[in-house]
Amino acid sequence: MIAWLQPRAQRYRFLPESRWAGGALPWIIGMMTFLATLALAGGMALSNGAAALTGGLSRSFTVQIVEPNPDVKREHTAAIAATLRARADLADVVVLGDSELRALVEPWLGSGNIGEDLPLPAMIDARWRSGTGDMAAISEAVRAIAPTARIDTHAQWFRPLAGVVEVLRWLAVSIGVLVVATTAAIVALSVRAALSTHGPTIETLHIMGAEDRTVAALFEYRYAIQGLIGGAIGAIAGFAVIIFIGNLLGQFGGGLAGEIGLSPLGWTALAAVPLLVALLTILTVRITVGRRLKQQL
Repeated sequence: MIAWLQPRAQRYRFLPESRWAGGALPWIIGMMTFLATLALAGGMALSNGAAALTGGLSRSFTVQIVEPNPDVKREHTAAIAATLRARADLADVVVLGDSELRALVEPWLGSGNIGEDLPLPAMIDARWRSGTGDMAAISEAVRAIAPTARIDTHAQWFRPLAGVVEVLRWLAVSIGVLVVATTAAIVALSVRAALSTHGPTIETLHIMGAEDRTVAALFEYRYAIQGLIGGAIGAIAGFAVIIFIGNLLGQFGGGLAGEIGLSPLGWTALAAVPLLVALLTILTVRITVGRRLKQQL
């Protein structure tokens, strides 16, 4: 062993070596870490997916021209499309064809149930070049050509979904907070039991001149190892589940499910979870041992 590590390593041998692995504590910490990892990953993935989905949709809108006379509808459609394409702040102005309109309606009416005599509105999709522009000006220009035309912003259809995602995100945060609090409580109970078990040894250390911080360091060292072991087990299990669910969601290829994912920063945050669990364990041990020893004085 390296010479400068020898004194520090020997300090932690004052406590008996029995059950050095901590019994069930590392496994309990592992389960808590597993739940915290899933909650953190779920919250970040939902936020990323919702932001990616609504971010693109907020820049798009659709103009519907409802006109029973096909000749008038054609004229209005061409005039509105020309007006939109003339604007410098718009891009990707596309007039949907009959086949595309029928494909949109088929999920509700069924395949083969759309006859030639069924009146379908003309639809024009457009996208802002950056952000969102003046919808009032667009509405005024469109209705000057076709008073019965309707303008739908795509983002409005996903506002309820955004609200649900926000609730789920805060639920994930709440679960993470509860898991952290539960982990701290379990560690505190374990430390109190260990203090009672090693009471005679601690009294002997005090007689020999050991300070409270020295005694606390003995427990911090052991519980830090248990926190790291449990945190690593829980994080590895959490990563496996996250990767498995990510592969399943990737099969959808579109919509919110296709957009859900973790950024490199998100994976870095998840990788730091075991270290945060170990730090939480050390902090809990320090506070618990300090208060218990002060009560015994």
